[in-house]
Amino acid sequence: MISIIIPTLNEEGLLPPLLDTVRQQKPAHEVIIVDGGSRDRTLEIARNRGVRTFVSRCGRGAGMAIGAEAARGDVLFFLYADSVLPSCALDRIDKVLAADANIIGGNFRLVFDGGTKFSRRLPGSAHGSGCSGSITAIPGSLSAARSTNFSADFARYR
Repeated sequence: MISIIIPTLNEEGLLPPLLDTVRQQKPAHEVIIVDGGSRDRTLEIARNRGVRTFVSRCGRGAGMAIGAEAARGDVLFFLYADSVLPSCALDRIDKVLAADANIIGGNFRLVFDGGTKFSRRLPGSAHGSGCSGSITAIPGSLSAARSTNFSADFARYR
């Protein structure tokens, strides 16, 4: 199972589309929202959609650590609320990890959308964000790792 860990702070506008996309993914997964003190409806939205929720101090590191500790899956997949997930993202993670037991983790190429001068100079664009070949192009995403090999001292981030 893939544990999708999303640290949040005031993400009521961004969270629903991401959770809708995640819900459509085929491989077995759980969603963990760790909120760093939102003053909007972020936690209400997450709870109404049936995902596991936790509260942490403000900061993505704290949210990621608490989410990783609470995860039940054998793969940890960290996302930001502004991530855009192709429909085959979790399937690609499963296939890549199943193909080689020596692979302990990986990441999607970071891709920035938008047509601003700033975003055009960044390493990547929103084009080519499919699921063929290797794990590719999920804007805003972080990384995936086998939970058995994810050894970190979580206490220092809480």
